[in-house]
Amino acid sequence: MSDKYVAMALGSGAAFSTEERLALILLGDSANDDGQVRAVSEDRIAGVMQIKPADVQRILHGLHEKGFLQTYAEGIQIVLD
Repeated sequence: MSDKYVAMALGSGAAFSTEERLALILLGDSANDDGQVRAVSEDRIAGVMQIKPADVQRILHGLHEKGFLQTYAEGIQIVLD
């Protein structure tokens, strides 16, 4: 768990939707101190957010398109300043 990335998602001034911010908080909760996420599934995020896995995919894709997530061989990298 990376409190750093949870705090960054909560405090970011970026124009996130509520869904995007919650997804980033959940990813941050599963991230290491470098922002690398490996231990959370789309199904778990969907369950916590009470939405469909397809909606999680849409949200994550949007965050990726906006440059807040990057993918790498082992998972996802959160990119927040």
